[in-house]
Amino acid sequence: MTRYICLIVLMLLLIATTAGWSNNILFYVLSDRKDSGGWYTGPGDVVSLTDPVKAAGHSVKVEDETTVKDLTSVVLSKYDHIWILEGDEDSTVEVSKDEAEALYQYYQQGAVIWISAEEGAWAEDTKVFMNRFDVDVENGVSGPAGPKIDSDHPLFKDVKTLRYDGGQGGLIVKNPDVSVIWQYPSNAGKKDAIALLDKKGYVVFEAGWVSGYAYRPEAAGDGNIQFALNIAEIKPRLGVMPTDKKLTLTWGKVKKKVIQ
Repeated sequence: MTRYICLIVLMLLLIATTAGWSNNILFYVLSDRKDSGGWYTGPGDVVSLTDPVKAAGHSVKVEDETTVKDLTSVVLSKYDHIWILEGDEDSTVEVSKDEAEALYQYYQQGAVIWISAEEGAWAEDTKVFMNRFDVDVENGVSGPAGPKIDSDHPLFKDVKTLRYDGGQGGLIVKNPDVSVIWQYPSNAGKKDAIALLDKKGYVVFEAGWVSGYAYRPEAAGDGNIQFALNIAEIKPRLGVMPTDKKLTLTWGKVKKKVIQ
């Protein structure tokens, strides 16, 4: 009987580990719908990003500062992923250090985070979250739209180009555990554009407003949606036992390629 029960348990584990993985994603737009300059008035404005992610089998809940004033009021452990998008056009810092700490602890538990910033006034809130991970955003550079991507990192699978907004912020990476996986090409010099932390959970840092720009019709031909889909496939390490780590999707480290 004991052997029979063990066999059933093993079969159930096999089914669980081979079945498709579905992530529960919170997409948090840092805007009260009145401070966005008109680009964001509610969840319906980001369906061009959220619908493909849902079609891929994941669930997405869009919140903003009218529905969730503070991340500390959210039970973060309900979600596998949290995607944060800078959404306002003012320079007022509206994110507290307590929120940043809550997000940091969420990462420590093995979760997946994507922080999408930009430069100038479009980074003051996301900077608070990034700073907790020893990553900062500086004023960036202007560059050609839809730059070609030359990287074999899994996050860029099937991504040929990425559409950045008009001004790209640069990342200042002070954390030795954070790897720069792509740099933005510019005549003004190279600026770190996308970085990854993957020690406990996963944090994707970028300063091109990639998730925000995915809603723009002119970005439809670029890889912003595919990039989002690649992130959506990351399985969190929440509750993963040590013996099961080999079954967890791990991006690992690859040598970065910089476009000349």
